[in-house]
Amino acid sequence: MKKTLILLSSALLFAFFCVTARAAALGDVDNDGSITAYDARQTLRAAVHLEPEITPETEAFTAADADFDGAITSGDARAVLRAAVKLEDLNDRLPESEALSENELRQRFRDCCLRMTIYIDVSTASFSFDGYVIDDNGTVAIPYSYLRNVIYISVNREDCFVESILYTDPAANLALLKLTGDVPRLSVNRTWFDNGDPVFGCFGGALLRGTISPIPAGAENAKPETTLCAAMKYVNLMYELDYSPLLDRFGRAVGFIMCDETVQNKRYMYAIPCAKLPSPQNYNPKTVEEFSREQWRITLECSVDAIEIVQYGVAVVPFESNTQLEYRFSVNNPYPERIEARVRGTGSGALFLQLVAKQPCRDIPIEVVLKGRYETLTITVKVTVTTEGYINMVSVPVIPDPGVLWKCLPKEFTVGEDSIELRYDKAKTGLSGEELFYSYAGALAKMGYVYEKTEQKTSETQYWFKSEDGKVHIVYYDSLKDAFIRGYVDYTVLVENNDFLWYNEFLK
Repeated sequence: MKKTLILLSSALLFAFFCVTARAAALGDVDNDGSITAYDARQTLRAAVHLEPEITPETEAFTAADADFDGAITSGDARAVLRAAVKLEDLNDRLPESEALSENELRQRFRDCCLRMTIYIDVSTASFSFDGYVIDDNGTVAIPYSYLRNVIYISVNREDCFVESILYTDPAANLALLKLTGDVPRLSVNRTWFDNGDPVFGCFGGALLRGTISPIPAGAENAKPETTLCAAMKYVNLMYELDYSPLLDRFGRAVGFIMCDETVQNKRYMYAIPCAKLPSPQNYNPKTVEEFSREQWRITLECSVDAIEIVQYGVAVVPFESNTQLEYRFSVNNPYPERIEARVRGTGSGALFLQLVAKQPCRDIPIEVVLKGRYETLTITVKVTVTTEGYINMVSVPVIPDPGVLWKCLPKEFTVGEDSIELRYDKAKTGLSGEELFYSYAGALAKMGYVYEKTEQKTSETQYWFKSEDGKVHIVYYDSLKDAFIRGYVDYTVLVENNDFLWYNEFLK
């Protein structure tokens, strides 16, 4: 009997709390456990006094009063209807009495801020930023660009670490991290905000004040994802605000600032609303190491296996890689006294193996080595140097090679953005200035080049030549000590050399 009474009492308590919870559900006017168009209709009828039973002392009145102002109006009916069609979650609504002061908002930022450090490239290369967890899963939104070449991410809180990178969108510059540990979390307001509502950001401990507004006409930095716009109260801010959370007056995150700009002397922040952050079904979680290995994946390709150069001549062998940083490459050259070899790149990202033929040899393996964080790749070009043969520059046969003509190694050899340059010390050629010029001009004439003009400069004379089709230009610079050749090749020219093709777009 006693056991039965205990079970009956428990059931009654459970029922009491359930009824209480359901009665407190904002928008559920008919108390059926869901918000529907019927609830919105009841609210609207109550607003125009067509529901005399819905009075201030009833639970239905409390559920219909969506803005907590003690009265039922058409605005409450609109809010309930929006909730019925899933445009708003009424759970996001709070009474104005729960709004925080600016000091409390500033403290909310401080309490929930996590200082995170991303290590890139090597352990000594790093940068730090503020991160904020926005849900019980430990989600943090950051710019995708922060993760470029990431190796490790640390968090300045004991027993807290980045468990995984949940989602990345390079085009939107968005990434979501998952933090594990006992960390402070910002609550979220996904739907209850509108134009005119105050919002707040934070930078370096300073509270930044703004008001939700339409995206201004003439905006250039707003992106498709940044549908939430806030007009700042001050126009002279010089801060990088990206990915600071945007809080409402209740201290809840409504979005993350992705970019900002000044339009017509007013500063605007553009944010991605929390409601539009990717959902878990779109996640593709990776550990930081897994993501790092993808970031550090390297490629190295070359269409040339072997090349033949006449002694004193030069060659340019283009190759491709997904990294264009020269310092990441090295060259293994077993006979530097016979062949000079080095890797060079241009500002536009093209990469070349530059070769200078010093002494006759056969099938010397020149290796270009690319060492990445997790792997090393190598390509090999076998180089043969002959004493007679092709007079035009190897790989760029539309330009005669002056070194082969003059039996002299170049003093400088440069592949530029749109040209190839060779400089020679006159004294080392054993030829006079006239002999150097006329021998090269004769080679140009045999190839169909025509003379354009002569320009007399203070320290040199420039002789200009062009091909018959006008696509290739060569300038011969004659100075007191040097002879300098610069060849410009039009990007549309297709160059054929032996068994491979090389487009001059590599020179861009």
